[in-house]
Amino acid sequence: MSSTEHAVTREDIERLVSRSRINTLESDNQAHTIREAVAKRRNGDGKISIQQIDEVLRKLENSKDRLVRISEYDRRGVVKVFEEYFQSKI
Repeated sequence: MSSTEHAVTREDIERLVSRSRINTLESDNQAHTIREAVAKRRNGDGKISIQQIDEVLRKLENSKDRLVRISEYDRRGVVKVFEEYFQSKI
């Protein structure tokens, strides 16, 4: 997993993490939870790495709270979307 940080805006996060892009997400609540977690994890300069995204998503995947828990497939799907997005920016 890449630890290279990339700038990503809240708007980009909103656009990238949606049920239409990540088919495994079961609800808009899951998408919202993921968007908020990723947005909060960004550094003060608005940058985040794939490694950091995976880290925050693993916490959601392992959460005991079923309202915020996501599946392994959700995590993989979100990571893939961000990897593709960051690759397109190079």
